Amino acid sequence: MFTKRKADRSMPIVLRLSAELHSRLLFWAKSEERSVNSQIVRLLQQAVDGRPPLTRTDTARQDTGRV
Repeated sequence: MFTKRKADRSMPIVLRLSAELHSRLLFWAKSEERSVNSQIVRLLQQAVDGRPPLTRTDTARQDTGRV
């Protein structure tokens, strides 16, 4: 039996969007022949990939709430 590696599994989440934002995402997704879900995943992946790596200071701030 084939099993996916943990990194390849998708995790379901509930996301609450305004009707206007959903409509805009739907229009954008359809124009790129994607589902709304695929469009949101693509946008999130681009945002995360484009973010600079965390520094030690960033990590300390997350752990303690201060530097």
